[in-house]
Amino acid sequence: MDFELQNPDFVPFQYRRRPRAYLTKKKRLQLIIRGIIARKSLLMAEIDRPIEKKNENSRPYVCSACNSNQKTAYQFCEHMAIHHSDPNDRVWKCVYCSTSFGRRGGLRRHVQMVHMQMMHKCPIENCSHPGYKCTKALNAHVRTHTRPFTCDRCDAAFARKNDLQVHQFTHLL
Repeated sequence: MDFELQNPDFVPFQYRRRPRAYLTKKKRLQLIIRGIIARKSLLMAEIDRPIEKKNENSRPYVCSACNSNQKTAYQFCEHMAIHHSDPNDRVWKCVYCSTSFGRRGGLRRHVQMVHMQMMHKCPIENCSHPGYKCTKALNAHVRTHTRPFTCDRCDAAFARKNDLQVHQFTHLL
């Protein structure tokens, strides 16, 4: 049985990530009709199928390309769009360098990191660092100034919790 018939909410991944503005009225109607037919087929199959208890940890959506398992149809479509979509089908294209992405978030992150000159400056006075393009890197840098992880046996302070844990082993020797 085809995957489309097993799932009433199935929309092919090349259409799922596509912005609604790019879908024509005809395409939208085709998707709606396809969904109605799939639901009807699924209901007819459910009549003949015995009732079975679902396992909470089951992952019914299996990728035929890499055998990856997903719990929901949405996760399956995301997986297909990210890992197995043809670069020509990726609908989120960068206007600066024509790199394409399967997800809008990937495009947004790409533009911020590669093309924008937006730099996050360190809030600590007299810091000579020029800045960071993403806030995650800035937050890691700020921790080097504050060193929030302190040893309770000596005055040593660390920017990362893991460094403190490694240091605490020296007191056990």
